[in-house]
Amino acid sequence: MRSGIVKCKVKNVQTGSITVEDFSGMKFERALINKVPVIYSYSDSEFSYFLDSETYAEIRVSNKDFEEEIKFIEEGLELSLSLYEEEVLAINLPEIVSLTIEKLSDDLPATDQKKVVTSTGLTVAVPKFCEVGDKINVSTSDGKYKSR
Repeated sequence: MRSGIVKCKVKNVQTGSITVEDFSGMKFERALINKVPVIYSYSDSEFSYFLDSETYAEIRVSNKDFEEEIKFIEEGLELSLSLYEEEVLAINLPEIVSLTIEKLSDDLPATDQKKVVTSTGLTVAVPKFCEVGDKINVSTSDGKYKSR
């Protein structure tokens, strides 16, 4: 009997590239990806630093690789990192994060909203009653304002 041919879309979790592969009668080892609970410490120009909640070891993450996720992280936020052999594959953000408004941007035309910039550099459209220094809740899935 012949074994079947399986066509799969395969994503390289290190580079993010997606390819179509054909597999016939192959077996694969299971990749052990660990989710490590961490607390965000600080960022510099190149890296962001997280503190492992269990071992208190410092984990360094490149800002270039995760620039979109870093915009949702304020100091002290508890989240988790996905690690494969000590390499960070993903930053697992909570569904909603609380961010501080740092400055106001121009009003959006003909709406009841205005643009603000948070302390992390994220630009969000918020209701007109929000002011500098307010804490707002933002969805990490779409980057939109949820509540104050």
